[in-house]
Amino acid sequence: MATYNKWALCQYDHKNLQAFTDAYSQALFDIDALDIKLDQEIRVYELLNRISKSFPTWVKIKQESLRTIETLPSIDDVIKSLYEEAQTEKHDLYRDTTYLATRRNNKVCTHCKRNGHFEKFCWKKHPELIPEHMKGRLRAEKDETPVQHHADF
Repeated sequence: MATYNKWALCQYDHKNLQAFTDAYSQALFDIDALDIKLDQEIRVYELLNRISKSFPTWVKIKQESLRTIETLPSIDDVIKSLYEEAQTEKHDLYRDTTYLATRRNNKVCTHCKRNGHFEKFCWKKHPELIPEHMKGRLRAEKDETPVQHHADF
């Protein structure tokens, strides 16, 4: 039970991402070694929960994309993606989420050339990332193509 408690109490201090992910992974390894069954969904979503204050946008997008796939990625794959996000965003892990939210306008997508996101979160390039509640709205906007008027000569 102490091993499970070690995992349950493993929290991100918003300072050292490497130390947190190492401790989290080690706690899961210890749980596996004791043959304690811990569902993959719990492993992944708990990790996302524990980092959500420091990486709110990434976590939200990751949660939306996980809902659309049949097989959840491994913890190692999620952590690898998290490190990529931390490098892409050049996160200063001491910053608070309020500051991170103000950086939205500093992002420029290299795929669609629009502001507010990076290519890896581009809905045009990755339509699977579009949240369900937005799909209907985007479809409706696409169907409302402007009528072209031709001048009579």
